[in-house]
Amino acid sequence: MKGYILSKQTLEKSLEENKVKISLTFYNTTDSTNTRAKQLFLEKGKTGLCFAAEQSYGRGRQNRGFVSNKGGAYFSLAMGVNDESDFKQIFGSVLTMSLAVRSALEAHGVGAVVKWPNDVMVNGKKICGIMSEMVYCGTIPKCLIIGVGINVNTADFGTGDNGESISDIATSVFIEKGEKADIADITAKTIAEFFKRLFNPDYNLIEEYKLYCETLYNKVRVVKSSNNTVNGEAIRLTDEGFLIIKREDGEEEVIQYGDVSVRSFRQ
Repeated sequence: MKGYILSKQTLEKSLEENKVKISLTFYNTTDSTNTRAKQLFLEKGKTGLCFAAEQSYGRGRQNRGFVSNKGGAYFSLAMGVNDESDFKQIFGSVLTMSLAVRSALEAHGVGAVVKWPNDVMVNGKKICGIMSEMVYCGTIPKCLIIGVGINVNTADFGTGDNGESISDIATSVFIEKGEKADIADITAKTIAEFFKRLFNPDYNLIEEYKLYCETLYNKVRVVKSSNNTVNGEAIRLTDEGFLIIKREDGEEEVIQYGDVSVRSFRQ
């Protein structure tokens, strides 16, 4: 990694080496790759990959900030969708991306699992966050944007808004391995793994997801809103990938969204 420079050229080379053909927009610094991808689609009808070496306004789910200093892989994949795309397909694409990230990290020597619905975890700490948004023409969905932030060579995450160390809940490839990794190759491998699954008619998303989902068979707390929290046991997934929990009152509930925290039954 000595002398390595992350640039549009090095990322294009990695995409080519991983047999990925895709339109690439590269930023040294931007506010948010999701914002740029959305703008490119609305203004030019352009889909493809938006990548930034650094984001000044990285966003996670529920519009929370995401630490996006240099050293990470920050990118958004914009894909056109047909007028009949349903929530099952969209949600499935996001789950697929989390598994693609997991595979790319494994190829770089970091074993990871997924936390429902779309966080990637290593040793109980978050190494990747994923968010998605749909671009509509009126009420018709036209473009799905999946934003990904992977902590690659980050050594110190600093502190959060509450003054607590982010390193208590986050990790990176560098922290796990003690050496820097190739950001371009991790990005390219993620996209390659995503497309490999997406375009394989025989691929069974739910079966693979169950293999690597740390949420299943554990006690969970799901925060759906500030005044709506559900506690119970994560018992299985629906065919769409939604989480079914057995609540403390014994009833089952299908969870389609929410922030999930896990507490294992296995003491």
